[in-house]
Amino acid sequence: MTMEYSMTDLDRTLQAQCAEYVSATSKWLKFMGIIMIISLAFMALAGIVMMAAGTWIYSLSSMNNSLHAIPGVHTVMGVMYIILAGIYVFPTVYILRAAKAGKTAVISQDNEQMVVYAKNMKSYWKFCGIVCIIALAAAVLCIIGGIVAGVAIAATM
Repeated sequence: MTMEYSMTDLDRTLQAQCAEYVSATSKWLKFMGIIMIISLAFMALAGIVMMAAGTWIYSLSSMNNSLHAIPGVHTVMGVMYIILAGIYVFPTVYILRAAKAGKTAVISQDNEQMVVYAKNMKSYWKFCGIVCIIALAAAVLCIIGGIVAGVAIAATM
């Protein structure tokens, strides 16, 4: 026995299911947004601590020849952490905007807020995709660099 639905029944069913999923997803997005804010705060703090520790370690190494510190390494790493924390702000904003818009769209049945939700989710996943491509490219370059360095070392022996 087959059931036939009118377009309006199907639309209502889809809308109800989508609203349920968006509502559940919005709660998780808000949670993840909060976790991301905490993470980027720790990243920035770690960068500041690294820069301060690097200065301290280098000053100790100049007084004591047993410590070998490369000048500026900790500062460079600290700056990199702070830059990465700054970059990490973008996906955090996308997630939090999507969470707010999704919740508002479901509660008020506002199509414009649903568009804002979808737009921010698209931006978040686009950002993740670009970061993934960059990471894959960096991995390939590291592999090639490792092979070249291995061959160069082997050639000098």
